[in-house]
Amino acid sequence: TGRQTLLGWDSHETQWRGQEYAEMAEGRAQALETIYRGSAAGQLQDLIERWGIDYVYVGPTERAQYGTTPAVEAQLRQVMELVFESSDVRIYRAR
Repeated sequence: TGRQTLLGWDSHETQWRGQEYAEMAEGRAQALETIYRGSAAGQLQDLIERWGIDYVYVGPTERAQYGTTPAVEAQLRQVMELVFESSDVRIYRAR
């Protein structure tokens, strides 16, 4: 899609960029955990603004890796707009 992601393929990026990548990625894994595992609307909004997040993709992989539940998606909908839904995939856009 040409869109940047909050956190790339960690081991691959570390292999090529070393310590520079570790410094750049600091805090990003924790932000993903907070987004996909759930948090209060205020904290989600702060993360979206801090990291410049435009879209959040929720599909089978995110549900399996982070345990994203319908309750977590309800929290996302408090601060984001559902812009795509097909089968078990949803895409949310920052307001």
